[in-house]
Parts: sequence; C-alpha cells; structure tokens
Amino acid sequence: MPRTDLVLINVKDLGIRTIQESEMDEIQNAENNSRFIADAMWDSKDKMLYFPPGEYYFKETLNIGQGNINAPYKILLSKETELKPSTNFSGSSLISIYETKNIEIEGGIINLLNRTGNGILCTSGNKTFKNIRVENANKFGIEVFGEGLQNEVRKIILDNIETINCGDGGIFINSAKDIRLLNCTNFGGLRAIGTKAPINNPNNLENVFIQNCSSKGTTGFGIQTYYGKNINILNCYVEGNSLINGDKSCITIDRSSFVEVNGNIVESDTDKTVIFITGSEYINILNNKVRGGQYGIQSSFNFEQTEDSGIDESKYINISGNLLNNNKTSIILNGSIENVISNNICNSINDSIIIYGQIYSSKNMISDRINMVSNICKTKITNSGGSYVSNTPINYLGNICESYDGLRDYDIIIGNR
Repeated sequence: MPRTDLVLINVKDLGIRTIQESEMDEIQNAENNSRFIADAMWDSKDKMLYFPPGEYYFKETLNIGQGNINAPYKILLSKETELKPSTNFSGSSLISIYETKNIEIEGGIINLLNRTGNGILCTSGNKTFKNIRVENANKFGIEVFGEGLQNEVRKIILDNIETINCGDGGIFINSAKDIRLLNCTNFGGLRAIGTKAPINNPNNLENVFIQNCSSKGTTGFGIQTYYGKNINILNCYVEGNSLINGDKSCITIDRSSFVEVNGNIVESDTDKTVIFITGSEYINILNNKVRGGQYGIQSSFNFEQTEDSGIDESKYINISGNLLNNNKTSIILNGSIENVISNNICNSINDSIIIYGQIYSSKNMISDRINMVSNICKTKITNSGGSYVSNTPINYLGNICESYDGLRDYDIIIGNR
C-alpha cells in the first residue's frame, strides 16, 4: 500500500532551480543544484521530494543511500519535469541508489544527452520505478546491478518505463531476484530488456516477470536472458527489423532454465532467428505469434563453448501452440534433447520443421527424444541430421504436413496426414 504519511518537500524550497528560472548559466546552475540536492538526500527521512515542471541540470550524480538512513522515501517528478547532466557532468549515472530502505521514483524525464552512462543505477532491493522516460543514455536507461555485492538485490518493480536510444539497452538486470517489469516500452539501443547472471554464479538471477512490454528498433536483441532461472516473458511485442549485432534475435534464451515465453507477438524482417534458445533447459515457448526470420523458433546447443564448455545441448524443450508465418523455416532443432513440438501452425516458405545436429568445438551436438504432435505444416517436416539425430524413435503423431523427409524404419508414425 502507498504511504500517505509522507511530508511533501518542493525542491525549489531547497534552492534548486530550473534552467529557465535561474539567472546562471547551465554549468553554474548544475553546480548549485547538485550541492542543494546532496544536502537534501541526507535529511529527508519520511519525505517526498517533488520536482515541479521544468529542466533541472546537475553536475554530479544524485546519490541516494550510501548507508544514509535519512534518505527520502519517494522522489516525485511532474510529467513535464526533465533531469539532465550538465556539459561538465562528472558521474557515471544521473541517479545512483545504494544500500538503503524502500525508495520510489515516479514520473518525469531523464534525458542524458549522451553525456553519461546510466539514467538510474540501482544496487539495492525494495525499490519501485514508475512512469519514467529515460533517453539518450550511453549505457542503460535503468540498470539494476547486484553482481558481487554482499547483500542480494531483491524486489524491484519497474512499471511503465519508457526508454529511447539508450546505447547498451533500455533496462538491464544483472544479478537480482524477484523483479517485475510491467508495461515498459523501448526504442533503439542494443537491447530493450536484458537479464543476466555471471558464469561463476548462475543462480544469481531468478524470478523475473516481464509482461506487456514492447520493443522496436534495437540492433542486437529484443528481450534477452543469460544464465537466468524462472524467467517469464508474457504478452510482449518485439519487433526486430533493425537487428545487426549480437545474436540478432527478438527473444534470446541463453544458458537459462525454467523460462516461459507465452502469448507474445514477435516479428523480424532480418535473416536471423526470431526466438532463439541456446544451451538452456526446461523451456516453454507457448502460444506466440512469430513472423519472419530465417528460423521462427530455434532450439540449439550452446554456441558459446569457449566461454562455457560445461553446457552442451538444450534440454526439456516444449514448443506448443505457436502461429508461425513467413519464416524460411518455422521450427528448427539443432542439438536439442527431450523435445515436445505440438499444436503449432507452421506457414513456412521452405521446410516447416527441421531436425538436425552437428559437430561443434569437437563435440557431437545431437538432437534426441523428439515428439511431433498435432502440428499443421504448410510444407514438410525434415530430419536432416543423419548420425547427429539419435537412434531413439521420433514420434510423429497426428501431424498434417506436405510430406516427411528423412523418415527411418523405426520412427513411429500414427494418424498423420
């Protein structure tokens, strides 16, 4: 429940001024504002700092916390309020939140003018960010960072965050748990939403819920999870027409586990994979609309063997109920074990579904234990893996397709048309 006992403090009563009303130039205005806001951060317990409309420049990072028990409970910005770094800004983030109690930041625009890294850097838990627009960051719009910290970063809510042209990405979660991203939108940058844990601590990203978010214009990824566990990507829209870097996928699931991608609309006019699973396990790709791409959905072995040779094939993959249109190939298994491919509609240009494997980094990456059930395919289902597809029978049950290629005598074929 929102607190109703907070004392409202107008920052103008503290001496902070917009550039429009200040008689100083930008640099002098920013230096004064930084000095006054720093004092306020150390004497604002149970208070709400309010920024009225206007442009506010700052010379240094607005630091919240750092062991200060008297930090404000909430910072509220008017819809027309803009916070900006000055030309001589000396920090790496405009706002940094350190170890402290609950903090809420709501409203306004953070325009970094490509002068510094992050809009907001958060390194402690129990924080809420709502109705904020961050633009023109060199690094991330908002970064939640817990890697290597003594205390876990938990319980972060990001609601209705808009990020525009942030170099490394809109929102990035590094080593945190119990994260909610709701109704967030992104345009441009390398990625819209990225989540990761370090290789040496892969359980440090857990319980991330991404719902009703959207992305356009990114160059490397749309939504990406890397060494994550219990990740849900639900009812999002991701457009990948500008992907030229990284994995070049709208949704990337990289060496993660227990991930559900459900009810999303995902489309790309590039020649790459739209939804890409690599070296992951217990993955459910359900009820998505997937358009375009070389491959609509791909479940593959771990391509990053030089980085982590301990993970090979993807395992326990469920791809069901998806509508795939105008993909060169709708679904591909390439080094994927324990697969259920069911109730998909595959309107592909070439083969609808392909099964294969290969040698990679001197390892046999095989596909094995495959169940194809009740798929409707415009073209054919092909097993082209040869010895890289296991001798375990493939179960073809109740599929409708043009034909099968690569059937083996011991495969099980029941009720197909």
